[in-house]
Amino acid sequence: MRCDCCPLRPLAEDDVCPESEGKYGIEHADGMSGCKHPYSWVKKRDEEYAEYLGDMGTDMGIEMTFTSEELDRVIEICKHTIGLDYKNPYHRSGKAFYKPYRNYYESPLSGNPLLDRLPQHVIKATKGSYKLTDSGLRWLGGRLDVTIKTATPYKECPHCGAHLDNGEKCDCRTAEADDNAEKELKESAKDNDRN
Repeated sequence: MRCDCCPLRPLAEDDVCPESEGKYGIEHADGMSGCKHPYSWVKKRDEEYAEYLGDMGTDMGIEMTFTSEELDRVIEICKHTIGLDYKNPYHRSGKAFYKPYRNYYESPLSGNPLLDRLPQHVIKATKGSYKLTDSGLRWLGGRLDVTIKTATPYKECPHCGAHLDNGEKCDCRTAEADDNAEKELKESAKDNDRN
């Protein structure tokens, strides 16, 4: 890839890309330096670096927003949100991994004052219910030195909107069916009284 087309090229005119000087470096016919890496490799490296800088900025912003006690409490709530306070991460090759079995935190309708101060790209809030986003999972994993895999989304009952864990069934329809059966019974009793 030519250095003048590369997203990894240094911004200063006199800086030189380390990839063009190493074992992958080449010089084109017009004198422009470059490297042998394909565009897909360069693009992936650029995206990883941009994500790294974004995560670092998020972490610094959150640290500046909270006191150390508040930050500890926020981390505990976020751990509870994904079930990390109940289950332990598993270890492979000296690294810790965790796959959440849930990703929600319920609070009163007025909300949680600590979680409300987190950036919107870290946590999603709706009517007292909170959910960590992928960016939030990366932030929490960085704080705990655990790789948190994408959370299994919780199910939501299509009828009443209740949050359900994996395999859990909502009982709103059975309660509704019981109420309907009771109403039908009363109506049939009224009809029998009229006859």
